Amino acid sequence: MDMQKADEIYHQMSQDIFTKEVLMNTEPIKDAIDTIKNLSKVYDIYIITARTEQLISFAKQWLKDNDIEKDITEIISSSYKEKQEICREKHISYLYDDDIKHLKNNNIQNRILFSPEKQDIDLEIQQVSSWKEIGEELLKDVKRD
Repeated sequence: MDMQKADEIYHQMSQDIFTKEVLMNTEPIKDAIDTIKNLSKVYDIYIITARTEQLISFAKQWLKDNDIEKDITEIISSSYKEKQEICREKHISYLYDDDIKHLKNNNIQNRILFSPEKQDIDLEIQQVSSWKEIGEELLKDVKRD
């Protein structure tokens, strides 16, 4: 399959799963909310999503319904720009993603793949398998009062 066809399939899949109905009925991933709340005490948290600006409104409502909208600095659409490029522009130090295609370029140093199962990848990308592990990794060097 060529890249153009793969991108078309990926775009269609995104349109199917980013609907209001699907999003509003999605349960938070284990430890995600507590981890985001803890991280937001020491970091600015950005969500970079393939959702269009129109679909981001559904994500904002989900965040509000789950009491974490105030912990998110900004939600940014990557529908027109690559995620690593957005990270560089916003001076974002860490990029976590569950799709390795967003992590392959070496445009940002701290690239972390979120995957429940470790993958055999030949890139300098760290891997984590849970939100708890994300929190532990980012907070390990933070000085506590």
